[in-house]
Amino acid sequence: MKTILDKVSSFSKQLSMYRDTVDGKKPKEKFDKLIELFSEIKGDVELDHQKETVAVEHYQSLVNLLPEIIFEVDQTGNLMFLNLFGVEKLGLSQSELKNGKINISKVIHPDDLQDARNVIFGNLSGKRITGKEYRLISGSGTIIFTQIFNTPIVNNNKVVGLRGIAVDITERRMIEMRLKESVKKYQGIFNNSPIGIGYYSKDGILEECNSKFANMLGNSPEELKGFNIFRDMQDKSLLETLKKALIDGASSFEGVYKAVITGREAPARVMAQGMRNDKGEIYGGIVLAEDISERVKAENTLKASEEKFRSLVKNMGEGVGITDEKDCFLFANSAAENIFGVESGGLVNKSLKEFISIEDYNRMALETQKRKKGQKSNYELAIIGYDGHAKDLLITVTPNNDELGNYINSFGIFRDITTRKQIERELKDAHETLLLNNRELKIAKEKAEESDKLKLAFLTTMSHELRTPLNSIIGLSALIDNTMTQQEIEDFAYQINKSGNSLLDIIEDIFHVIQLEAGNSQPCIEEFELIEVLSEIHNNALEITQNYNKESLEIYPIYPLESERMLITTDKIMLKKLFMNLLNNAIKFSEEGEVQFGVRITHQQNMIFFVEDSGVGIPADKKHLLFERFRQIDQRLKRKYGGIGLGLYYSKKIIELLGGKIWYESTVGKGTTFYFSINHI
Repeated sequence: MKTILDKVSSFSKQLSMYRDTVDGKKPKEKFDKLIELFSEIKGDVELDHQKETVAVEHYQSLVNLLPEIIFEVDQTGNLMFLNLFGVEKLGLSQSELKNGKINISKVIHPDDLQDARNVIFGNLSGKRITGKEYRLISGSGTIIFTQIFNTPIVNNNKVVGLRGIAVDITERRMIEMRLKESVKKYQGIFNNSPIGIGYYSKDGILEECNSKFANMLGNSPEELKGFNIFRDMQDKSLLETLKKALIDGASSFEGVYKAVITGREAPARVMAQGMRNDKGEIYGGIVLAEDISERVKAENTLKASEEKFRSLVKNMGEGVGITDEKDCFLFANSAAENIFGVESGGLVNKSLKEFISIEDYNRMALETQKRKKGQKSNYELAIIGYDGHAKDLLITVTPNNDELGNYINSFGIFRDITTRKQIERELKDAHETLLLNNRELKIAKEKAEESDKLKLAFLTTMSHELRTPLNSIIGLSALIDNTMTQQEIEDFAYQINKSGNSLLDIIEDIFHVIQLEAGNSQPCIEEFELIEVLSEIHNNALEITQNYNKESLEIYPIYPLESERMLITTDKIMLKKLFMNLLNNAIKFSEEGEVQFGVRITHQQNMIFFVEDSGVGIPADKKHLLFERFRQIDQRLKRKYGGIGLGLYYSKKIIELLGGKIWYESTVGKGTTFYFSINHI
């Protein structure tokens, strides 16, 4: 469509073209005047056009600055104009907008589209429809709630489109939706509350209540609406509570109330609160009422149960108590008080520490720590009561915790097991006595068996040891006759004498042992020269070597060289017998080498007697047999050298009788040294 400026310019050009085709001066002057006139008109039109352009630019700048969506649509619903805010809000393209390719169907929610079209067509037909709410959809898919105000675009008295503004009401609609949801939730809480709720005016008119409140009054919420509390409420205590809330701002009541309609009486808890306006003035009240019949019933049942429990605990035969984390009594029944020897009520606030030892308290403290971790305790404890009586207790304790599992205190049962422990101790003593008796019986049995063995060994040994010299005596005696030479008779006599002496030695050894065991041998104390006695013993030892055919075995007496005389006071005969018994064994069990005997003086000036050989030695596993009767450590040597196994036994007895002791050192294959000491002066 050409503008007026375009038409004037075009006509001026055409006049110039016609002037050039006209002949004559006057016609050309007329055309020049017309051209001049149209030039002036063109200048005026150009000036008006510039002013109009500036006005349009100002309008567009103002529209683009508005923080609302400004639009124009034609009669088909295509967008003819959209301000910059609208373009950015809806996420549209400027190029599509200029080409008129964007229809309202692209930006209006499908559910609202038909209504929007009806508005366009209605306005085109002359109806005035505005202020409608529509949901717009941005290019990113975001829903924008808007309220649209529009006016028709008229051209040549004909409506060709709509021009309008879309106000973003998304925030308002979201608030309305949340408010609606909140009201819905509130209404749900109000209607389904287990507590009766009601609102009443300052005049006492019940404006609204839920079903629970209505049921407590004996009617329905609908029928109670408009109920005059101050006039028709029958329960005076409840009525005073509701009135007081309107005066003081708050009030409460707990007790038996009477229903308005039915007259039923039941326990209830009622709390009323005055409602205030912005000025702080009370304009009404809210009341919360709870029927506590079940709670009261449960409390009465619990109270009865507690009384029953208390009576049971009080009359229990076993002690019952509750202690805190420091093991102090919070409660104790009569039996517990009797156990701890205190008067009635005397255990409360007393610590178990007062009745037990420090060691037992430390052990009990460990049990307390276990209970704080949720573990039960079961242990025994010895106490001394306030009455001074010692008692043994068996304690079973269970922790009491709160709902979160935190330790509160402990519930304990105290059983007096003093009698039981005494019986246990007596049984233990009896058992130990029985075990001791059994051991003694076993030892006696073993001794009896050993005695039998010893008797058998003694008879066996004696049978051999007695038969040998007797056979020699009897046999050689029978062979002596007048036909024998004098030398033969002397040899036989020597052998008979030797066998007789051997037999006499055996009988004497047995006699001496019997005397010692019977306690009939007493030492004969006398003073004598020790070195002389050692010399005699040396001579006797040399004779023993001859009897055993061991003349090559060297025998040495040992005593301090500086001592020419050594006086000693003891039993001389027993001392000689001791040395001879030990030397006899030393010579018997030594095939070669030497045997030493004598005395040594210690730093304390004590005499230590000894006999040292170079014989076979004593095995470690035979040491226990060394000083027993009728025992020999090597049966092969017994068969070779004879003997009845009384030498060391007899020697030990003599030493003990003389107040001394005997010991030895031995190496198998190298020899043995026997040491002994005796009391001497």
